[in-house]
Amino acid sequence: MKFFRGIRQRNLLNNKFSKYLLYAIGEIVLVIIGILFALYINNQNELSKKEANAEILFTNILKELKSDIEESTVLIDFYRKKDSLSHLVTLGGLTVEDYQKSGTNELIYVADNYETYKTTQHGYDALIRDLEDVPAKFNEAIDIMNELYKESKTTITVFNKSIHDHVLNNNEKLAATYDWYSSVNPAGRINYAVNSPKYKNQVTIYKMHIFSNLLPAIKRYRLKAIEAYNHIADVLDVPVNEEVFNLNQHFPKSYLGYYYNEASQSLIKIFPKNGNISIFYTQNNSNDLIYPYRDTTFYNIRNMIYSFETVGTDKIIHRSYLSFYTKYIQIDSTEIASLSNQNYEEIEVSAIQSQKYVGQYKLSPELILKVFKEGAKMKAQATGQGVVDDFIFIAENVLYSKKVKVKLTFNENKNGAIESLILMQGGMNVPAKRIEN
Repeated sequence: MKFFRGIRQRNLLNNKFSKYLLYAIGEIVLVIIGILFALYINNQNELSKKEANAEILFTNILKELKSDIEESTVLIDFYRKKDSLSHLVTLGGLTVEDYQKSGTNELIYVADNYETYKTTQHGYDALIRDLEDVPAKFNEAIDIMNELYKESKTTITVFNKSIHDHVLNNNEKLAATYDWYSSVNPAGRINYAVNSPKYKNQVTIYKMHIFSNLLPAIKRYRLKAIEAYNHIADVLDVPVNEEVFNLNQHFPKSYLGYYYNEASQSLIKIFPKNGNISIFYTQNNSNDLIYPYRDTTFYNIRNMIYSFETVGTDKIIHRSYLSFYTKYIQIDSTEIASLSNQNYEEIEVSAIQSQKYVGQYKLSPELILKVFKEGAKMKAQATGQGVVDDFIFIAENVLYSKKVKVKLTFNENKNGAIESLILMQGGMNVPAKRIEN
């Protein structure tokens, strides 16, 4: 600056005003540039501080998301077991001995306990408090987090309270009605479970709260939490070491292809679709996306689990849905055409034999299948559904409907009386006990 001041003074002494003015302007410009540069450095420092603070916030959020995802795995396991137990109860036919030998008396306490899904959001709350200071590069992550906590978590909270209130109300009614409620001897409770239809009703309502409401909500939350985790990890440029968080990036390619279930003669296809893994059911032309659960086990948003395994040279899928299990074996693509277009030949069954199958069969507490004859024609109708009238016998104890692609396989007891059937449709095998008309 002294250099420029000296030049200005010489120019004034020599009456060179125009040059004096130019040097004065140059000095002002340099001062302004210096100020702007200082402001820029200060802004960069502030931005760096904000980014560092935001990275700390999102790192904490990652830890909480990981905890939430791991907790969802624990709850899915817990309710898978509850599903099996509650199915046994609602199917009916359990005896005192069945309840007594269930080890820890789990069968008689199916509807008496539950687990809520407890998620954490301290990191998210801190993020919202400092939202104005979060750099723009985190905007998409914030949108994902808002959707996760404001929408999905709200649903979880509602269903958590719903099952809590239901179980509490149910236990209070039992305590007020039955002396055995507080007894350490399970005899009274077992007698109630075996002989009172109220117990089945309680378990049925419990299943509705869990398997129609809470569990699907947990699965949806889990998926969105994994999506949020992966996005934030990408923004922070940190590795995702947990394979289950990588959605279907690690799905073994050897498991892609066609699978066949011999019992129901149904065909499915496993294939990648838009970064996910999809299952296509050829019988009803429907698709289902599946997501990683652990190792080679996957699930969909509904209560269906798919487990992949290799036995010898065979690739096998075990599919479970509300305690109904179906096994598919991978097939060569050359077999597809013949299997997917299979036609059955009708065989002749005597009137006496076919009459044995007439009756009502309990598919679930709310769903009864009525099998009946009109003339020589076998027909069937489920509760609230239309009559299926194109059944033919393809074996002495097997009816088949081409219209709805369903098989009914009838089972005899040791005395030769029909005691149950298995309904096979869409890859699902549903057992049903015969009941009195």
